[in-house]
Amino acid sequence: MCEVYTLRHLIKVNVSLNQAIADYLGSNGYTDALEAFRKEADISNELERKYGGLLEKKWTSVIRLQKKVMELEAKLSEVEKEALDGAPTKSKRTPGEWIPRPPEKFSLSGHRATVTRVIFHPVFSLMVSASEVTTYPVATSHILMVRSLDADRTKSPAGTKATDDTL
Repeated sequence: MCEVYTLRHLIKVNVSLNQAIADYLGSNGYTDALEAFRKEADISNELERKYGGLLEKKWTSVIRLQKKVMELEAKLSEVEKEALDGAPTKSKRTPGEWIPRPPEKFSLSGHRATVTRVIFHPVFSLMVSASEVTTYPVATSHILMVRSLDADRTKSPAGTKATDDTL
């Protein structure tokens, strides 16, 4: 059934295109070309009014869509450049990019010193960041909780040894 609809649709598109071309040729004074086209395309001498100016409308819409495509391609290239410049993927990072350096691109509230690490939870909307003055704000989408690690303590509150992985 879909193939029949597609064939009917193609025939309808072909007829409307031929009518639009014939209208264009007639409205611009190309009478010899119009007669030859009518003979080749087997079009009657009566042209339907709904095809008047249709070819020009289609042409301007094609130009407008081409312009839109070019604008979107430019935006895409900007976003790709930002993605490459702003945050390189793991495979493209050099060891010098692993440690944050000033000037910072973004700032996080809750820190009094340079942020040294940011970790995102893989499932929940939870983020933990660490700074040089041993504070680690835990941020969710609703709250910001700031905790501090004592530099002299070797045990975490749960009784396990604190390591970088616990941040």
